[in-house]
Amino acid sequence: MKSIACSAKSYQAPAAAVGRMVVLMSLFAILLMSLSGCASPKTGRLPESSSDLMELDAGYVILRELLIDESRLDGVLLIKSASDSTESLIREIADASSDMLKELDLMADENPELTMAFNGLPEVEKAVREAIASRTAMDLMGSRGDAFEYSVLLTQEKAMSYGMHLAEALARMEPDIAVGARFKVMSDRMSALHARVTERLESLCDGST
Repeated sequence: MKSIACSAKSYQAPAAAVGRMVVLMSLFAILLMSLSGCASPKTGRLPESSSDLMELDAGYVILRELLIDESRLDGVLLIKSASDSTESLIREIADASSDMLKELDLMADENPELTMAFNGLPEVEKAVREAIASRTAMDLMGSRGDAFEYSVLLTQEKAMSYGMHLAEALARMEPDIAVGARFKVMSDRMSALHARVTERLESLCDGST
């Protein structure tokens, strides 16, 4: 992005232009928040001698970060518009993610052994994820119409696929069978949403609305 330096004496930005700039920056921040969580637990690779509990703890944290991001997804509709079918699906994903986030927090509260402090990811992985979120937000801001709709659905195809497999893995790792079953419900719910997103993408490719 080019940086333009102007003398305060020779140039004054019109108030309307400054206002538009502020609005655009605010909208970009909203979109970025919908794609990447603001506050994250500490990063840091788990030691090779990490216990099953530490691995499980990190899995809880990673799933929680994903659900926070997805629960904010409908914030993108403050900036962009899509077909009624896609907007409805986006809101459904956000609502479902909010419900699953509440359930996950309840599950974590019921297990006093969990710290929810580390996600087990190295710093470089955190930097890559943040860069991808920023790039995706910029691309979505710059797209419109069918291009925007297709792009935002692609992000959800990836997110729901990742989420359903992560929840399924946690279901297998969780020593409490009842808690594992709750993770399986989450996995099934995200799997159903993933199928809906895939179906919607296929409809767009076929030219359907």
